[in-house]
Amino acid sequence: SGDGRIRYQADLFPVDNKQFFAPDYNGTNDIGQLEVNNAMDDRHRFRARFRLNVQAKPTDRLDVGMLFVTGDEGNPVSSNQTLGSFSQKWDTNLDMGYIKYESLINDVMLEGGRFENPFLHTDLVYDSDMMFEGLAGTYYFARDDSPFSDQTQWDPYFTLGIFPVQEVHLSTISQDQEVIDIVAENNE
Repeated sequence: SGDGRIRYQADLFPVDNKQFFAPDYNGTNDIGQLEVNNAMDDRHRFRARFRLNVQAKPTDRLDVGMLFVTGDEGNPVSSNQTLGSFSQKWDTNLDMGYIKYESLINDVMLEGGRFENPFLHTDLVYDSDMMFEGLAGTYYFARDDSPFSDQTQWDPYFTLGIFPVQEVHLSTISQDQEVIDIVAENNE
């Protein structure tokens, strides 16, 4: 499946709006110095987004999926591409890639890769487009195969996940430097 859209977007601010300190962390990381989000200059732009969703179900209990999107790879929640860079090609990214397993009676669900938020959430906690990377598992307490399971009014569950934020190197810089020194001595 897939979808596409082109839209006009206006970011308008009041004339008497004051610049406030709202750090732009992605911009700061890109250029290496502190950047501040825009709070005063109006922006008018056309935006486009195209998505291609590929899903497969190799078995009754196993799902595999990928989501390809256009857009700025530095933005963790938006796949919109700003139109107006005449000769610049668009970025295309793999926004989601996962394997999901559900048990025979659907009381256990395990998921790994880059996938949608597995937790109960609102826009106040996580953006609806925010993806998680790692492993997650959910256990549903009230699901079973009884003929009365359709009459259950509530479905309590527990979700647990492991989401690495940054790769951790197991060796330290001093150990790496020792290896480099040994190699250099052997080459002399």
